[in-house]
Amino acid sequence: MKLFNLALDRIVDFHIRHDITYKENPDFGEDYFNDVVGVTKHSRLKKEKIVLRADNSQANYILTKPIHSSQRIVNINEADNSMTFELEVVVNWELVSQLLGFGAGIKILEPASLAQQLSDIYKKALSQYRV
Repeated sequence: MKLFNLALDRIVDFHIRHDITYKENPDFGEDYFNDVVGVTKHSRLKKEKIVLRADNSQANYILTKPIHSSQRIVNINEADNSMTFELEVVVNWELVSQLLGFGAGIKILEPASLAQQLSDIYKKALSQYRV
């Protein structure tokens, strides 16, 4: 059975159908969203280990406002006040969007695919806004 996330503020109309019997989905439980940032979860995507280094401009913010409940500190660099964090999450648009918000204050160390995804987004943005 396929699950859908629907934005309630975008629903214009709905109709109740009495000819369909409700069936509970065994894949959807209290912990269904535990491994995502936000609410977008695709069944084909699996949880990954994300490792990122935050410079001194972002480290304390990420420390005090965790990106996800799985977040933990891997390393604190006393010399430059940077911190390395690890998360165990599904890579979705909400996570990518939040990471983009940290700008140059973070560097994705793992996985390479996420680092490349962010790099591609930054490059595209730069090419569109060159003056």
